[in-house]
This record gives sequence, structure tokens and C-alpha cells, in this order.
Amino acid sequence: MKTNHGFTFIELLIFIIVLGVIAAALAISHGTLFRSSAIINSQIGASKMAALCMDWYLGQRAINGFASIDTITNVPNFCSASNGYRIVTIVSQYTLGDDPNYKTIVVNVQGRGHAKLTTIISSY
Repeated sequence: MKTNHGFTFIELLIFIIVLGVIAAALAISHGTLFRSSAIINSQIGASKMAALCMDWYLGQRAINGFASIDTITNVPNFCSASNGYRIVTIVSQYTLGDDPNYKTIVVNVQGRGHAKLTTIISSY
């Protein structure tokens, strides 16, 4: 009895087609991953800038006091504009119940990514 070792041409052709389909699926998912990674990096960058600016404002409150937040004029560059982003910070009076001793700080970063941080501080 003669036994054949190896693959037939049809088996080899089917293997190559299946391998091609798998390679195409991997190439498509790989391309999608790289396209979305730029967006993710932009979002992370915007969030970091918003957090850095918010920390700076909270630090100014700790150093100079609650009332000084409204009158800040020397805002550092990282809180005004940086690397293609536009940063807008709004400080406003906030009344909680009957107590007007609160303020809100809103840091809004727009550009390649978007981030918004809001906090409420008090004079206590």
C-alpha cells in the first residue's frame, strides 16, 4: 500500500486563502488602532492641561487666599494656550443655599482634544 506524505494542491490553496483573510483582518484592525490612538493621545493631553491649570488655581487659593482667585492677572502660559489648545478658565461666585462664600472654577480645554474640569471652593 502506497501512502502519500504532504499536502495536495487544493489543501495548500485553502490554507493560503485562510491565511490571507486573517492577515487582512489584522491589517484593518491595526490601521483602526493607529487612527484612534492619535485621538486618545489628544484627549489625554487636554485632560493633563486642564488638571495642571486647575491645580495651579487651587494652589493660588492656598497661597494667596480665597478672595485672590477673582483678581488673578498673571496667569502662566500653560493656563492660557499651549500646543494648539485653547484654554478658558472661568471663576464665578456660587451660592450654596443662603451661603455666598463659594466660588466655582471651570477650566475648559479645546483643540485637538477636549477636557472640562469644574470644582467648587469655599472661603472656610
